[in-house]
Amino acid sequence: MVSSCFHRDSVKGRIVAGRFIVALAVLAGALMLAPEDPGAQASICQRHHSPAACQVW
Repeated sequence: MVSSCFHRDSVKGRIVAGRFIVALAVLAGALMLAPEDPGAQASICQRHHSPAACQVW
């Protein structure tokens, strides 16, 4: 009975660690893929929309 209690804690810890790693990977991917220059974002917007729709800054 005692060993099953420790096993559940170990599995729960692995699940939490796995979710944390996935969250870090998603965040790192977003930081690497998103352009840092607002002008780059403006050109992406103007490629798909009118210039008037992209004047937000």
